Amino acid sequence: MLQPTTAPVFHKIHDAFHKNTNNQHIVPADTSKCAIYFIRNPLDVAVSFAHHNKASIDTAIENMCNPSFSFCNQQTGISYQFRQKLMDWSSHVNSWTNQQQIPCLTLKYEDMLNDSLNTFGKSVNFVGLRYNLQQIKQAIGNSSFNNLKLQEEKEGFNEKQPLAGSFFRKGIAGDWKNALGKQQIDKIIKHHGEAMEKFGYL
Repeated sequence: MLQPTTAPVFHKIHDAFHKNTNNQHIVPADTSKCAIYFIRNPLDVAVSFAHHNKASIDTAIENMCNPSFSFCNQQTGISYQFRQKLMDWSSHVNSWTNQQQIPCLTLKYEDMLNDSLNTFGKSVNFVGLRYNLQQIKQAIGNSSFNNLKLQEEKEGFNEKQPLAGSFFRKGIAGDWKNALGKQQIDKIIKHHGEAMEKFGYL
């Protein structure tokens, strides 16, 4: 049985910020100190999402433009995860970045790559953790893409989809330029241009 604790507990979720069928927020404000929301260029998300699900890029884009999209949404059988309501990319972004229930820090994937120390340092300060500079640098090194990729090769990674080649694939920004065609780019921008512009992706 779970015991009460005053220590902080960290949860990683994929869900959009929304209410359940009882009109309750699935992430309750009264038990949530804060949230960190990671955002990535949807053009790159499409490429990564396709590889993650071992699907075509067109299928990934369709899902990213589907306001009803969910993970683990099958109606029969048993899944190893609960259903996770994502909605379309823009709705997911707006659900977290516009909500007023929980203090939320938005971090860009690209900033984590290009300015890891300052970006990760912001998250440490935001959640109220007290660590010195050396500890923060060590955490960044331990969780670097190359280290995580090596760890997956040696020990596996439990969030990798069964059919996917690997969870940690490239860990770069801008790969969409090599993978997407004009129609695919145009479709993403048509659906998500407003949010992309808001966060500097256009």
